[in-house]
Amino acid sequence: MFLLVATAGECKLKERDFVREYPCATAVAFVGLTLFLIATGSAHAATEYRFSVTSEGAYPSSQSGRIVTEGERWRLDLDSDPAHPVRAHDTVIQTAPGCRVAINHANRTWFALSGRGAVYVPSLFDFHRRYATNAVDLEISPFRRNNGAPEEAVFHYKTRVDIDGETIHGSISGRLVRMTRDEPAGSLPMPAIFALFSGTASVDDFVNKAVLGSRAALSQLDLTIDRRIGRAPPMTQTIRWSIAPGLTVQFEPSRFDVPAGYTERFPQIGVPGHD
Repeated sequence: MFLLVATAGECKLKERDFVREYPCATAVAFVGLTLFLIATGSAHAATEYRFSVTSEGAYPSSQSGRIVTEGERWRLDLDSDPAHPVRAHDTVIQTAPGCRVAINHANRTWFALSGRGAVYVPSLFDFHRRYATNAVDLEISPFRRNNGAPEEAVFHYKTRVDIDGETIHGSISGRLVRMTRDEPAGSLPMPAIFALFSGTASVDDFVNKAVLGSRAALSQLDLTIDRRIGRAPPMTQTIRWSIAPGLTVQFEPSRFDVPAGYTERFPQIGVPGHD
């Protein structure tokens, strides 16, 4: 069995005397202190959340699964999807902030997943992530709640992308609708399932604060994106994150580690986890 070891600023995956190091997306706070996260003992209490992520309009998709959390450790397992039998990973585990490993059980492989969310959703933002984008005239209306209705926030900005000497102008509008339950936010690691990046720092800062800044438990989050590039017709996409209330479950600590016999293999195009 591989044991995930977190030290100041790095993750290590250790098997006996073999050590492989990966940079952490976020350094562990205690410099010089090594935390050996060793699975011992019987099952004990953890918190389980069921979730789903669906996209309609542009880039339709659907994913669901569960996250089990225990302090800073969590494990995310995606449900099987007959419509998409080939995928890069089925499971992601984190043993310290920024120290994540993705696991492909069908191929018995694993690979480092530093700095990325565990659930990837193709979005209308992706075009602007692939190219150097300048955003101008960003307008934001922060979350507002009217008469107990869900909270809503909107943003709008223009874009300018330079590709092979040609400048392409466009615009993006977005609308966030946030629904919460009357209870504290709990231990759900939202960055694991919410990993959208527009490619524009000011937009990402607003969107992530809007999503992650809720003090109440999120039950549903809807993001509608309208994008226009040049003279092309506008495109629309609505992504919905649904999260069930957390439940106390019994969980084996060993499930926060990479199973024995799995080999390191970064996913290849077409056949994830294989050479």
